[in-house]
Amino acid sequence: MEKRIDAGDNQALILYQESMSGMVKDNVDLISETLQKSGYSIVSNHPRADLDYSIQDYDVIVLVT
Repeated sequence: MEKRIDAGDNQALILYQESMSGMVKDNVDLISETLQKSGYSIVSNHPRADLDYSIQDYDVIVLVT
């Protein structure tokens, strides 16, 4: 499920795999909040083969497992 936060001119992509304990989602939320405060617009989602994200469109890419 894609989540977008528009906050600034810089672009960040966060791709993550959920954990059974929910810790990964908590960390994604913290990373998103920190990036948003730093002026990044953020897209976060689960990695899937059908996604068409292009890494050239992002200033920061974060992988969370």
